[in-house]
Amino acid sequence: LAFGEVLRLERARLAALPADGAPAARAREQQVWDRILARIPFALTPDQESVLQTLREELAAGRTVRRLIHGEVGSGKTVVAFAMALALAAEGRQSAILAPTEILARQHLRTFDQWLQGSQLRLVRLLGDDPKPMRRAALADLAAGRAQIAVGTHALFGPDVRFADLGLVVLD
Repeated sequence: LAFGEVLRLERARLAALPADGAPAARAREQQVWDRILARIPFALTPDQESVLQTLREELAAGRTVRRLIHGEVGSGKTVVAFAMALALAAEGRQSAILAPTEILARQHLRTFDQWLQGSQLRLVRLLGDDPKPMRRAALADLAAGRAQIAVGTHALFGPDVRFADLGLVVLD
């Protein structure tokens, strides 16, 4: 985004906040982001920070965000998806991370599981080869809002998949 557009979005977001609650709201938002970034076991690149800042501003403005984030394998797109999923979870919303293959979905699951150690957030998987009891439990947790993040393959598109409050979809 152009610098002027970023400033315009931030001004609009601040203008929408109640005057007496703006500093408190900003402080709470920053605390959430500090906790999110503390879960990531490495320093973000300037590009990752820039993308997250842009997405944060768009979310704060209350707009629907539709973005294509592209980069080489290993450039850090997954960490952006993770951070955004946590930001939505902080608002009580859910996220779905769709991987094109089970290998990549399992990789995301391992990574997210490591980064969520000690967290109260619930991560579920939906893969084509899930045992039926595991799938039923994951579906129930999503529908009831007990799971905040679902990682899977095309199994996320099943007719029986229901989210309590889906706020983010990432197509990897």
